[in-house]
Amino acid sequence: MTEKIRNYTNRELDQFLDELNTKLDNNNTNQHSKLDEILEQVKLTNNRVRRLEIWKGYMTGGVAILTALVVPMVLLILNKII
Repeated sequence: MTEKIRNYTNRELDQFLDELNTKLDNNNTNQHSKLDEILEQVKLTNNRVRRLEIWKGYMTGGVAILTALVVPMVLLILNKII
């Protein structure tokens, strides 16, 4: 089985390349749009994570203050009472 190779004219090749370039441009535009959406979601997520990290820092500092200052004072007061 032999297939005949078709000879394309320059006009046909130009048309094919134009269609291909149009499809590639459309695909590129779609990818940029999706990347912009992903970037926006990443920014929102990073903002949430940053706020949680700040909250965690406050809690860690609060526990450190309680451990270093308040607990010994309470123990000292309880020791004097008992």
